[in-house]
Amino acid sequence: MVTPLFTENSSPMWIVANDSMSILDVNSAAIEIYGYGKEEFLTKTIGDLQPKANLVSEFEEQALPSKQFERIGIIKIVDKWGNTYPVELFSCSMEYGGEKAQLIKAVPLETGLENIRLIDKTEQELNYHLANSPLAYIIWDKRFQLQEFSPKITQWLGFTEDDLRGETSIKLAFEHVVDCDFSKVKQKIDALLSGAEKSNEMQVGVTSKDNETKYLHFYNSALSNDDGELVSVLSLVENETVYIENEKIKLRQREPSNILLIL
Repeated sequence: MVTPLFTENSSPMWIVANDSMSILDVNSAAIEIYGYGKEEFLTKTIGDLQPKANLVSEFEEQALPSKQFERIGIIKIVDKWGNTYPVELFSCSMEYGGEKAQLIKAVPLETGLENIRLIDKTEQELNYHLANSPLAYIIWDKRFQLQEFSPKITQWLGFTEDDLRGETSIKLAFEHVVDCDFSKVKQKIDALLSGAEKSNEMQVGVTSKDNETKYLHFYNSALSNDDGELVSVLSLVENETVYIENEKIKLRQREPSNILLIL
């Protein structure tokens, strides 16, 4: 019988079948910490949560019934989002619905939790800085399709997310980049795609939805895997439209007048 000591325990706990290693039941703490719903947990084996741990042999060795928890060791548990939590595992033998099983308790290691909190805090700070920076950002995938971009991009260009989502940079260049800049854009993109350059810059005139030219400066950085294959490209984007327009006005004001003075 499952008691409140299991369901309401502050440590994540699972009941695991000895033979199949299937998860038969799970408590509230495991659901809250690791993100899987109860039904999701019940479709998994304990190996799905910590694939590098060999608990099958451990369970087979613990053949004698015991009401006492015995230490298995320290492993990493993988949550729904791919984060890993170092935990100390304990188990004790039991029967669940007439089936031989193990009650598994995962005690989070404080250092592991602190690392997770530090990562979360760092990510929150980064998101804050990106949201409040005058620069926009675009993340392109390995096929150079728009994967993610900040709201400033849609604000500057007047296009909605649906308008831009999934468009390749080449298509955007054909449709929105002014003619005189297209060859420069393609050259810069090809250099990143081929791996010839890991980073570069480009200043581009982009036609917005209301048919105005927006002058954008892209600072591009390519991320490759160990085999040298392109994984993604991050572009930090500066809107230089006001500066460029002001420079054009100054240039026109410095041009000599063609007015003929008649004396």
